[in-house]
Amino acid sequence: MPVTDGSPAHRYVRFFMFPVLMIVILIATYIPAMRAPQPHELPIAVVNAPADASAAIAALIETGGDRYDIRFLDDAETAREAVQDQTIAAAIVFQPAEDDAIAGAAYLAAPAVADPEAPSAVVYLASAAGTTRASAGLLPMQNLALELGIPLNVRDLVPLDSGDSGGIGGMFFAMAATLAGFISITTLASAAPSLLRPKPLGVALLAFGSIASLWIWIMTHVIVGAVDGPFLPLFITGLLTVMAAGFAAAVFTRLIGPLAVLLSLFVFIALGMTSSDVSVPMELAPGLYQTAHEFLTLPASAMAVRDIMYFERADLWSEWGVLVAWIVVMAGALELINRWKERAAPPTQESTEPIEEALPDPLPVAQA
Repeated sequence: MPVTDGSPAHRYVRFFMFPVLMIVILIATYIPAMRAPQPHELPIAVVNAPADASAAIAALIETGGDRYDIRFLDDAETAREAVQDQTIAAAIVFQPAEDDAIAGAAYLAAPAVADPEAPSAVVYLASAAGTTRASAGLLPMQNLALELGIPLNVRDLVPLDSGDSGGIGGMFFAMAATLAGFISITTLASAAPSLLRPKPLGVALLAFGSIASLWIWIMTHVIVGAVDGPFLPLFITGLLTVMAAGFAAAVFTRLIGPLAVLLSLFVFIALGMTSSDVSVPMELAPGLYQTAHEFLTLPASAMAVRDIMYFERADLWSEWGVLVAWIVVMAGALELINRWKERAAPPTQESTEPIEEALPDPLPVAQA
């Protein structure tokens, strides 16, 4: 029902319903994820632990409970590979070789070793996988080294780009493409509802998504400098994100009308951002957000940009696969909904009464 229909009381209720529900959605989604993040099975590793460290490690395992998943690796090279492919958040090597101690770059958030010549342990982490994740993985290592009285050298194997020092470039690239996708459908549903069919909508989203993705790349890469990497993978990521959000928003619109804006806001922005692994690492988020991370469009898009920028496109195809799955499934759902609505629509009422042809009145008969 349009906002202008109904009694004045009903119009005011509908007018204020949207901002109130938006507040509820944002608060109910963001606060549980961000108010007190705690590690849940955060994977960390230990390499070449000396005998006198066994008691401290056992205490860490006992006191940590389910906060840490502590693994024991054979050598420093294996630890570096696990950090670089994001299998673990951090690894401590107690007896590093000379080359192991200088791998990667200095981690700016940790103090440098006072005496580089003195024996020290080395911790590997990757700030590009998330600064909060790196800090959460580093904390138990620092406590362990402090308890053992061992100097700690922290090395960043995958540092953040200077233009993206907060590690949020990928998330805002994905958010811009997502907003472009579902807001365009909101406009289209009012201006040209006949286009809310898979084929014409696919053509429209392909054209609009190409323009939007190019503009987002220009803004984030050329103008702001927060997103770096080869153009084509970034362009494809933006295009797929626009199309996935657009088709999903079209399905929401056909199902629930104007309320689709609120559903899109919840699914794509509120829940999508909190489960993106950028604002809150998934090992520090409640289970709902970890599940949402696996199949929502914004996390897939943000992780794709992160992989393009920092991790040599390691999981790019799987992340693109999530976006393509949304496009295919939502296009199919849109077709089914349109057919269902057409069958459910009442037939056009046509008058069955005979149409009487208007004839002129007969001429009066002349009286003799």
